[in-house]
Amino acid sequence: MRKNIILRRILAMTAAMTLFASGSAYAENTGKIDNKVYRGLSEVLESRNEEEAVPENSDFVNLITYTKDRMTARFAIKLPHGEKVKADDSESGLVVVEIPEGIISTSDIRKDINDRYVSAYELYSDDEAYVFEMELQDNVEASCFVNESTGEISISLEKKVRETPRIVVDAGHGGDDPGAINKGAGVSEKVLNLKVAVMLSDILSERGYDVIMNRDSDYFVPLKDRYNNANDQDADLFVSIHHNAAANASVSGIETLRPNSAENKDVADFIQEELIRNTGAANRGTKIRTDLAVLNGTRMPAVLAELGFITSPGEVTKLADSSYQAKLASSIADGIDRYFER
Repeated sequence: MRKNIILRRILAMTAAMTLFASGSAYAENTGKIDNKVYRGLSEVLESRNEEEAVPENSDFVNLITYTKDRMTARFAIKLPHGEKVKADDSESGLVVVEIPEGIISTSDIRKDINDRYVSAYELYSDDEAYVFEMELQDNVEASCFVNESTGEISISLEKKVRETPRIVVDAGHGGDDPGAINKGAGVSEKVLNLKVAVMLSDILSERGYDVIMNRDSDYFVPLKDRYNNANDQDADLFVSIHHNAAANASVSGIETLRPNSAENKDVADFIQEELIRNTGAANRGTKIRTDLAVLNGTRMPAVLAELGFITSPGEVTKLADSSYQAKLASSIADGIDRYFER
């Protein structure tokens, strides 16, 4: 059975707050469909936590490198030398490094990361040493190594493997927010999104995934609730389903959007490849979007699939067909299988 997380329904305060941009998936745009102007809501990613500004003259920040993929990450601090530096990863959820004064000189720092591995880190002076503390997310294990000769502090992070991957399926728009509308064809984006999302959820559940839907019927879910729900559920993947629109009716094809992070590239590429291979639609590729809240607000890898243009006369008929919708859903599931190597 599909697991559905039914979020609180929130009525829109004004019409402007319930009409999102078609095609650009919540980015602010204007265009015409059936000679009627639609307007997008400019709600994009906001800071999820209040964060202290890092001093511009802080040498310490420049000493840090941070790389990550789906299951592991590496946080490295390159000091001038590593004598008498002590690193402790014994306490669950916390890494503590003591750096004697004289090795670095900097202001106190706190930096909120809030990604899949790290909640935040801070550096502060304590008597004759600087103390670096890294707060880890749930189910993350850390191991530390100090190379005294090179001065590098290496912190390896690993997300504990969940036997059954947990996936949040997000049907874009809903309720008083219809998304894009093709009045002549009698098609609205919110309806198409939900149909494909339900099919995708059923397919993934049948294939053994733990699936959570942000909405399973026609109601509005605020953007923050969409990505916060995925974060609260500690999901392994977030997939948002959308359909595109353009003022030019000749524009068609499928594209997959992702955040600007290497850990998102593989899953976006796999899903895009399967969608194009199985549908024969025009390939608009994968695209990096840094302005979309539902992508950049999530801690886990995330993608947003734009499954075709409802403003294209040649494409809208297919998009409204249940057999084509099933093909879209199964193609996304095939891409997810490749990502999780199942």
